[in-house]
Amino acid sequence: LVPPETGGILGLDDRNIITEYFCDAGIGNNDYSYTPDIKRLNEIVCLWFCRDIKLAGIFHSHTEYDTSLSLKDIEYIKTILSSLNEITSELFFPIVFPRLKIVFFKAKMINSNVIILEEKFICI
Repeated sequence: LVPPETGGILGLDDRNIITEYFCDAGIGNNDYSYTPDIKRLNEIVCLWFCRDIKLAGIFHSHTEYDTSLSLKDIEYIKTILSSLNEITSELFFPIVFPRLKIVFFKAKMINSNVIILEEKFICI
């Protein structure tokens, strides 16, 4: 069970299956939001790259009462995908609601616009 406002990254193999994840303790703050440890996450992405694993998305947890993307989440998603536009045009952004569910969002870059949609996802 992860506490609210923690997160990490997801890695995709060459079969388009998410096979890797890395849980990030983040950078501590007092505003009840997840601030990723960018330096550490970039190190992990580089290690994955050497194994032909590509970044598939970024996940984080919310409280059980905060059941949708916040405006801050949406702005963060737009910033991340826009900055990675040369590498990928889509990423997953699952939100974990401890003891309840996981809601998967997919962000896609279409004509310089970031579109965020809830996505059906199968866990195997």
